[in-house]
Amino acid sequence: MHFYGIAREHLRNIIKHAAASEVYVVLDDKDGVFHFTISDNGTGFDPSSVKSGGGLLQIKLRAELLNGHFSMESFPGKGCTLHVAVPEPA
Repeated sequence: MHFYGIAREHLRNIIKHAAASEVYVVLDDKDGVFHFTISDNGTGFDPSSVKSGGGLLQIKLRAELLNGHFSMESFPGKGCTLHVAVPEPA
């Protein structure tokens, strides 16, 4: 459910802000870690200029609830990639 919540929140941000024509969602399991990546070809942004809004905070909290972490990479005009890494449950 947390992966679904992360995807819902980030996809909502893409629809609202990115003007993307393509979005890729990948969930992969490597070496005991789930890697969840969402990338788009939208307008991108300067991550340092983003206020710590509710959407990013929700993504961060959901990743932390799963003992994982998230990172985001984006550049103006180059789209955005969200990556969440979560260890498999023991």
